[in-house]
Amino acid sequence: MTGRPLLVATSALASLGDVMFGYSQGVIAANQVQPLFIKRMFGKEVTMDQIQMDVAGVNPFLVGLCISALHGRIMSKDETIAAITASCLNITALFSAVGSAHVCDAFGRRMAVRIGAVIYFISAFVLIFAPNLAVFILGRSIQGIAIGTLSLTVPILQCEIAPAHARGLFVSIEYIFLNSGVAISAWIGYGFFFATPSEISWRGPYIIQAVLATVLFSWTFFLPETPRWLIRNGFHMEGLGTLADLHGTGDTSDPAIQASYAEIAAALEKEKLLGDASWGQVFKQYTRRVIVGTTCQLFSQLNGINAILYFLPENLCRAGFAIPRALLYSGICALVFCAGTIPTMLLIDRWGRRPFLLAGSCSLAVTLAIIGGLQYHTDSLPFGDARVTTANGIFAAVCLYLFFFGATWVLLHGYLQRTN
Repeated sequence: MTGRPLLVATSALASLGDVMFGYSQGVIAANQVQPLFIKRMFGKEVTMDQIQMDVAGVNPFLVGLCISALHGRIMSKDETIAAITASCLNITALFSAVGSAHVCDAFGRRMAVRIGAVIYFISAFVLIFAPNLAVFILGRSIQGIAIGTLSLTVPILQCEIAPAHARGLFVSIEYIFLNSGVAISAWIGYGFFFATPSEISWRGPYIIQAVLATVLFSWTFFLPETPRWLIRNGFHMEGLGTLADLHGTGDTSDPAIQASYAEIAAALEKEKLLGDASWGQVFKQYTRRVIVGTTCQLFSQLNGINAILYFLPENLCRAGFAIPRALLYSGICALVFCAGTIPTMLLIDRWGRRPFLLAGSCSLAVTLAIIGGLQYHTDSLPFGDARVTTANGIFAAVCLYLFFFGATWVLLHGYLQRTN
């Protein structure tokens, strides 16, 4: 396989790491409305009606200290444990991403992806057979190490294999796969819910995680190393051959391939002469770029997306939907989330980045205000038919929010980081 088929296959299957990232974020949401999960992890016997009415006697729905603070009280022991359960993945992912940069440079992008896949499989195995909350938290923590590795390595790999004229498309592919992981987790959670009263209803989605890790691990034996890493580490002929396979017909004498090779080699030689940059140099010499890159990443996480995704099934239950309907609608919302990336792919190069960011920010503010207002109203209504109309409004507003987020912030912060 050479040329475009190899390039597309490499990009798509490397992006399976992004699918696994999105899947890990989304899969915990369905657990929050699983009576058997609550019983196993928190030792509380609850019914579906109690979960829907938010009177289960345990609060496993809070995912962070900041959310508890909105309620104006100190977290209980159960709430603290619940926060650790959800957030431990992000904590270990943070430290893993920092350390994985050295693994990625020392052993190559392909090996870093393979290591991430192995760690992800181990975490899935732990989660499948978790007998209690302590082991479950351990599994989530191990999974965070894998996610940190993959979330750092896959974007680097994507950029280094992409032709110069198509890097924007490759960024789009990466985020489509990330959103698809969230969608897959929502539908997998909905499907396995019907296995109740078996514990496979919440263990099953982690079996799918193990399958995803196995596929990614297997593909790394066919995944080519990036030409840039090969050339940088002295494997010049291998780098030239890989470049010819990815961007041509395998002919290393092709003038276009030779020109591309010379461009990469010259850039690496210049980097070598400049030496390794210090953190101080990065912030002093590229201050504006650092600010743009980090604030885009920061605000893409602070505009409500994690609260929406982590709490979606629980909030839809509280709005008035039965648990199966809440999980079904969560799956529909996730598909809308994926669909939001399509218009951006088609129009971003024509309209520019700034109009999308400005329009997206305004749209997110409006839809979040609608969601909050409707949720406040529905809390004053009795459970039953009286909540149906407002619940449908919340569902529609969440769909709009996720569409706008997928069309603007989730994709554009990736564009801005690559161009800075």
